[in-house]
Amino acid sequence: MFEIRAATKFDVLIIREILCESYRYVANVEKYSEEQLTFLLSERASVELINRDVDSGGCFVACENGDVLGVICNTKNEITKLYVKPSFHKKGIGTQLLRLMVGNLFEKGHSKIVLGTTERNIPFYEKNGFVAVSKKVATGIMKPNIVVIMESSSKEENS
Repeated sequence: MFEIRAATKFDVLIIREILCESYRYVANVEKYSEEQLTFLLSERASVELINRDVDSGGCFVACENGDVLGVICNTKNEITKLYVKPSFHKKGIGTQLLRLMVGNLFEKGHSKIVLGTTERNIPFYEKNGFVAVSKKVATGIMKPNIVVIMESSSKEENS
């Protein structure tokens, strides 16, 4: 069984490894160009960015026997990262990370939580209480990918 804890400075390099492995997996599935993959690996998986996420206190990791298997991060009410090592997909790790983060954000007073994802991941987020509210074509180097903006609202707001 795995545990979830706040990420620390000691996790930064393994988080980077998880992001790089995940970006390579997604790039293959989504047929990203080499240029798009290079962007993800150099910009989105930069140690500087991961350090910023960890320093903000909005980053959690799922661990089993001391090994980090997944990561989730947020900025304000936006979930900015949710990645699990591809070899550990479909084991409930992403779901547990997402539930923890959603609970934390609602406890902090956020009434809505947003995230961007690809169309392929919509069913996962819908199963976890999110609703697709818009679709847009990614800008810049990630064009022509579709980004789906999803939201989850607190129970109080839905009442």
